Amino acid sequence: MARKKLTGIAILLFFLLVSCTNHAKEEYATIVAQWQGKEILFPDSVCTFGDSIPISFDADFTIIAYYDSTGCTSCRMKLPYWREFMDKVDSVAGKGTVQLLLIADRKEVRELSYSLKRTSLSANLYHDSEGRMNALNSFPEKKELQAFLIDSHHRVQIVGNPLISHEMEQLYLSKIGNGFEEDDEEYEEYDHDFGSIMPDEEVSHIFEMKNESPDTLKVSKVLTSCECTFGTVIPEKIPPHSVYRVETTFRDTVAGSFLRSVTVYFDNRPEIRFELTGVIK
Repeated sequence: MARKKLTGIAILLFFLLVSCTNHAKEEYATIVAQWQGKEILFPDSVCTFGDSIPISFDADFTIIAYYDSTGCTSCRMKLPYWREFMDKVDSVAGKGTVQLLLIADRKEVRELSYSLKRTSLSANLYHDSEGRMNALNSFPEKKELQAFLIDSHHRVQIVGNPLISHEMEQLYLSKIGNGFEEDDEEYEEYDHDFGSIMPDEEVSHIFEMKNESPDTLKVSKVLTSCECTFGTVIPEKIPPHSVYRVETTFRDTVAGSFLRSVTVYFDNRPEIRFELTGVIK
């Protein structure tokens, strides 16, 4: 089903992915209020993955995303999406400086090595095997709130992961771009819930789409959040008013709830995003 763009205060953006009960709203609002303006603390030495070069924190803005040791870190990080998001950040930052710091709080990160090299994000990963960052800051337990935009004084400006929704992404870009607003009238997002599935079970869903524009659409690329998710568009050249299919497939072994994404990029229209959710028994 399609998800319409939401408006309202920033706190409401978090309810895109959680239950909209009064208790959930109050809980999220409390967490956001507690973290707004709070200083993020760093250990004396923070070095990037695979080398000993210390990270500098004198940028105008720093985007921090923390990932604890539960589940598949590579899948939850959505590294290809961070690469795309930082390209957008660079386009709106102007003369301002913005850096990205991904924090992996776990002993073993071999699973990340290939993905890091493929996305050229090794220099953005802090392998915090001793859990020093969380010990200093006590990050929120809600995973979608374990990301922050901080200013040059390390004060939190935005709470929430910019990859969880288009609205949250736009909130970051607006703050970094000093009021930047994207014309997203054509932006579309669809979702499908696979329900409860077994570990290592392969599930698929086909989204039936239609090119409503008077122009032929050409698919430039298909991006997935991790290597356990696949997406294919048939056909890749779509005449006006014709139907096309976006075939999505998911397969993983890690028990628990999941949220994966497939994004289709075109040469002549904004991207379309497809969210896949469910629970692995």
